[in-house]
Amino acid sequence: MKKFLFILTTSIIILSCAVNHNTKDLIDFKTNKISKKSLKLNGYYYYQFEAESNQNYNTTEKIKRINAIFIYDDGYSLYLSGIDGLYPYYCAEGNHPENSFENAHRNIELLVNAQNSDDKKIKKRCDFEPNYINHKGLTQITENNNKIKMQYYQTEMQIPNKDSFNSYYLYEMNGEVKNDSTFVIYELKSYRTNKIENVNMVYKFKKCNKPELMNYFKKNI
Repeated sequence: MKKFLFILTTSIIILSCAVNHNTKDLIDFKTNKISKKSLKLNGYYYYQFEAESNQNYNTTEKIKRINAIFIYDDGYSLYLSGIDGLYPYYCAEGNHPENSFENAHRNIELLVNAQNSDDKKIKKRCDFEPNYINHKGLTQITENNNKIKMQYYQTEMQIPNKDSFNSYYLYEMNGEVKNDSTFVIYELKSYRTNKIENVNMVYKFKKCNKPELMNYFKKNI
């Protein structure tokens, strides 16, 4: 009993130390809407890139990766960063290792399908953590459906480069909608450091089933 209380108390302390920063800078999630005329919403938007290999991969080739964003009609967004075709994701049932963008896309679909898995353990563990703000965000389209603003939270240590409690920090991407299936991000902003990076990231649309998620912000903030 004492051991259980210790674990429970420790968990409460850890959760209470995690802070959602910059909530006052969030897009207005209470009234925000995304018109289907501005962007297709029956799938995800992806940006493809290559990254250097690391100790998780038995190859010296650059790893083909995808950043994927699922956008819902109230602007709620789910961010999947750096998905590749080689890593053995627990929630991607039936995946096979192949360093290709096609297989990375396949893994994204497998991750989504895990919500309906016949395996109860996978179904329970692979729900995209709806009660946590990590990798969740908001999307807003303004000025005659031309400008796009996207915000998301990322888990980071409170004291950089030192073992410390985690907190959730806000990031923002700004860009332009080209058509209903393409947008380009020109600017990345970190609210933690207030640094802005100029980029040119083209996100394209891919039709796919979407995770069933409730809007974290409406429920918790």
